[in-house]
Amino acid sequence: MSKYLRYTLILGLMAALAMPFVYTPSTVFPFVFGKAIFFSLLIEILAVLYAILAVLEPKYRPRPSLLLYALSGYLATMLLSTVFGEDAHRSFWGNHERMSGVFTILHFFVLFFIARSVLNSKRAWNLFWSVFLATSAIMATLAIVEHFFPQALMVNAPGGRVWATLGNYIYLGVYMSFALFAGGYLLTITRRVFSRSLIALTMLADFYVILLTESRTTLLALVLVAAALVLLAAWRAKGKWRRVAAAGVLLFALAVIGLFLARDTALVAKVPAISRLFQTSLTAGGDRTRLIAWQIAWDAWKAKPFFGWGPENYYQAFNFFYRPESLIYSYYETWFDRAHNSVLDALSMTGLIGLMVYLGVFAAAAAVVARRIRSASFTHAPAPPHGGTVRGSAPQNSEIKGAQGVSPWSFTFFQGVLWLSALAAYFLENLFAFDALSGFLLFYLVLAFIDKPEQAADVPAEPAVESPAATPKRPVFARLLIILPMVLVAFWAADVNLREWRANQEGLLSIVKMREGRLADAAALHASALSRGSPHANQIRADFAREVGQNLGFTQQGRGPDALRLAEIAVYDLRRNIEEGKDVYDYALLAQLLIMLGPTDLRTLKEAEAVIKTALPLSPKRQQLGYTLARIYILEGQRDAAVSVLEQTMRDEPRLAEAHMLLAIALFDAGRQQEAWNEIQEALLRRYGWTNKEEMVLARSLGMKYGVPGNPLTLAEYAKMEARLGYTTSALFYVGQAVSKDPSLFDYKTLVNQIIAENTGASGSAN
Repeated sequence: MSKYLRYTLILGLMAALAMPFVYTPSTVFPFVFGKAIFFSLLIEILAVLYAILAVLEPKYRPRPSLLLYALSGYLATMLLSTVFGEDAHRSFWGNHERMSGVFTILHFFVLFFIARSVLNSKRAWNLFWSVFLATSAIMATLAIVEHFFPQALMVNAPGGRVWATLGNYIYLGVYMSFALFAGGYLLTITRRVFSRSLIALTMLADFYVILLTESRTTLLALVLVAAALVLLAAWRAKGKWRRVAAAGVLLFALAVIGLFLARDTALVAKVPAISRLFQTSLTAGGDRTRLIAWQIAWDAWKAKPFFGWGPENYYQAFNFFYRPESLIYSYYETWFDRAHNSVLDALSMTGLIGLMVYLGVFAAAAAVVARRIRSASFTHAPAPPHGGTVRGSAPQNSEIKGAQGVSPWSFTFFQGVLWLSALAAYFLENLFAFDALSGFLLFYLVLAFIDKPEQAADVPAEPAVESPAATPKRPVFARLLIILPMVLVAFWAADVNLREWRANQEGLLSIVKMREGRLADAAALHASALSRGSPHANQIRADFAREVGQNLGFTQQGRGPDALRLAEIAVYDLRRNIEEGKDVYDYALLAQLLIMLGPTDLRTLKEAEAVIKTALPLSPKRQQLGYTLARIYILEGQRDAAVSVLEQTMRDEPRLAEAHMLLAIALFDAGRQQEAWNEIQEALLRRYGWTNKEEMVLARSLGMKYGVPGNPLTLAEYAKMEARLGYTTSALFYVGQAVSKDPSLFDYKTLVNQIIAENTGASGSAN
């Protein structure tokens, strides 16, 4: 029975490699949620089987090791940070978008336990990595098909990049980098030319996919690791090989310098991954927002230095230390739940203690690999009699190389360096991003592989003969007492996952029904989803409320009784969320829904005002809260208060065109028209994107009253606005003035002509 249990567990571990391929379009976050449920259910089944095996066969029980202690310490710090953090519920369960709460991390920890205990031979691990490389070939095929035939797959990524079934370019890059190192390891143990050719071909395909992802984090990590390997080769080489290695170092350096100098040429542009890597900037664009997130993580750690804000609670720290500059880059960039740096994530969410233990896991892994490299030099097997082979060594016709005098669990120097490089690349990748389920899977499997059990060999040794009295058997009842709690915990976890699956599906289906106009069905499905007892009920409620606000708030459909019922449900749900947590997004959404329900009801407006004022201490500098509060003040007739709030948001970040325009509207409503026109001019200088016709009419009326200043950019933007309103003659006049003062604005003349043509249906000319 033990043998069959072990084989079943090994097959289950190989089935875990299918997790990155899981894609569930019937759920919210289809690239993430289905993977988490599949993996959790699989591990829960394997945990029951492993518990039975460990009770029946002591040799499969986990044995202590440095790496096991390090991982256990990290898990313990996560649990402590959960207890002392800001939101224990979110820390433990995570959210639908990431599914990486402590509950999920516990499953990866169990995976580590099972893999290191059941895959207790080098041969088993070699087969396992061969299966993984085969799965990477399938993933590479999907990504290449996605690149050349974007419509062939339902999961294609936008922008010409690829993400296969992982839903993120970085995640696919991390997956493929692990595959490269696994392939390199298999090359060192494989003899047959055909097999080595297949491995090399798969590695080439995997690297090509990394280029297709255009993932700068993965490419940078691989470049740095490659540079370190070249330097190491030069340092270890002797004689003429040292000169060859030195030449390799020089060529590598010249290649990097050459690519950097030629980064703007058409040749380098043909390799988008290389081009994107050398165009990275931490002072502009989306890269700047990552630097902001790093700064916030540092501030968050200083506020809670020991145990941090709790796992999955970086979003609360981000809200509290929010930088108004973030809105310059888009509203999307103002909602971060990760620092995009795993070291800073660990520091801010689990504190200094958590960071030290997190780094300790990598240090322990490196120490284990170093010890296994040394064992290759110092461990010797007895010489085989009569020219035979040592038991457990590979036969002469084996595809796997065998080496007498070497421990079956040792690494050659090159193998050890390969696995250290895999861990180094993974660490470096996570300095510029954060990990996901597929990366966690491979990371924990690599840790299980390199963590040498105390007693392991390719073929287990014969048991020593002992008297029955020396090894008393545990009574069957006692064994059941050990197994039963493990089985119950596994069944509880499986029940949680299954209920969560149904709740997620029904939550998404309720949103679909809402978009179809079947509002009664949407309400019924939403109620059913919440009745499942999902640990992510707060997110189901928030998703439903957001959909109500976006699709029903300002439409004719949103005025019917069914729509009002949905809005009331959404308000009730958000009130519950606020009672249970401190998510600023819930506060902002609740206030907006209250405004939608009662724009003229003073009592409702007062509740909305109280909601925003409660949220402000959680995110004092967030413009969305200020904008909403100003809107409430205007509806209440408190015009001066609205102006005061908007002036503060504008002072917090004066580069935002939207802030100037909103302040201009509030000033005009307060009767301060000259000041309103001054703010509109500031908005024009920042290329404000008009949101409605009323804004443009206001700007034109003030421009006609006070006169348009002679600044070329102001004239050009004003001309564009005139053209959109249909005032062709004045639009052509102002754009002509702008171009005469600044010829670099000639594109505005073309744009004005296009707008005029769209309005009149005929092509005009601004000669």
